[in-house]
Amino acid sequence: MDGDTPSGSGRDHTMFSGSTIFARVNLPSRNRNALVVYSALLRDFFRDLKRGYLERLAKKLVNAVWRWRSACWSGTELREHRGDGHVAALVAAGLDGCEALVLRSAVDVPRAELQPHRGWTDQEWDAAAQRLTDRGLLAPDGAATEAGRELLRTAEAATDQAAERPWRPLSPEQVAALVHLLTPLTTACATALRFPNPIGLPKPTR
Repeated sequence: MDGDTPSGSGRDHTMFSGSTIFARVNLPSRNRNALVVYSALLRDFFRDLKRGYLERLAKKLVNAVWRWRSACWSGTELREHRGDGHVAALVAAGLDGCEALVLRSAVDVPRAELQPHRGWTDQEWDAAAQRLTDRGLLAPDGAATEAGRELLRTAEAATDQAAERPWRPLSPEQVAALVHLLTPLTTACATALRFPNPIGLPKPTR
C-alpha cells in the first residue's frame, strides 16, 4: 500500500507485502531479501519445534523402557520369592528335588517334560519313585495316591501363603497398580507355557 511516511533510515515509502513488514521489524537492513529472512526464521522455528518434539519423544521412550524394566524387575523379584517359598514348602513336606518332580509327574505333568530339563538320571528318578512308594505317596503302578496328591496340595497352599508376604504391606491402590504393571508380562509368559505346568502357574482367565 502507499503511504505518506517521510523517508529516512529504516523507513520505506512503499510496504508491498507482509513479508517485507516482517523483515523490516526483525532485520531492518535494506539489503535483506524479505522472503529469505522469513524462510530462515521459519526454518529456525520448525527446527526448534522438531528438537522439542524429539526431546519429548525420547523422554517418553525412556519412561516406557523404565516402566517395562520396572515391570520385569518386579516380576523377577516376585517370581524368585515364590520359587524360594516353594522350595521351603517342599522341604517342609519332606520331599527332595527329584521326589518333588516324580510326584508331580504322577499327577499332571509328564515325566518327559520334567526329568530332561532338571538333569536327573533314570537311576535317580527310579530311586526317588521307590522312596515315594515306600511312604505311600505313590501306588505300585506309579500313580499318585490320595496321600501324595494331598501332600502336593499342602505344599502349593504353603507356597501361595508365603508368596503373599510382599503384597501385604501394599495399599489396594498399590496392589492394583502393580497388577496393572505386571499383567502384560504375565500374559506374554503364559503364551510359552503349557497348562498345567511345572511352576504351578494357573491358566489366565482373561
